[in-house]
Amino acid sequence: MDTDKDGKLSESEVKGPLAKEFATIDTDENGFLTLEELDAFTPTRI
Repeated sequence: MDTDKDGKLSESEVKGPLAKEFATIDTDENGFLTLEELDAFTPTRI
């Protein structure tokens, strides 16, 4: 998904369920998801 190969994901790069949880996963609120943020995220099941 990292189309510009910068090592992080912007909101425009993510799709599907990840896009819906973007704001929750982006704990430092910088507009990008890092590997550390993704590793720390625990998805909720409905």
